Amino acid sequence: MYTHRFAEGFDLNVQDPVAHKHIPYVVILVKMADEWAKSHGGRLPSTREEKKEFKVCCYKPFHLLLFYSSYVLALDVNNVGPS
Repeated sequence: MYTHRFAEGFDLNVQDPVAHKHIPYVVILVKMADEWAKSHGGRLPSTREEKKEFKVCCYKPFHLLLFYSSYVLALDVNNVGPS
């Protein structure tokens, strides 16, 4: 619960690349997991196929920003980086 409240204070749609660079990776994961859960009956990805789909969902909105360390770290730490 605390992590969700903390994550709410960040806007992933900020256009300033410097602002994106300073978003903690856990915030990115929480927000992307929430998006996933909303569209999948409140569940997080559990099967191999769902995890692959989650990875794609994480990359799509931020494909131009992936070179920023927070996004790369968020995906790598959770083993959802590029295959």
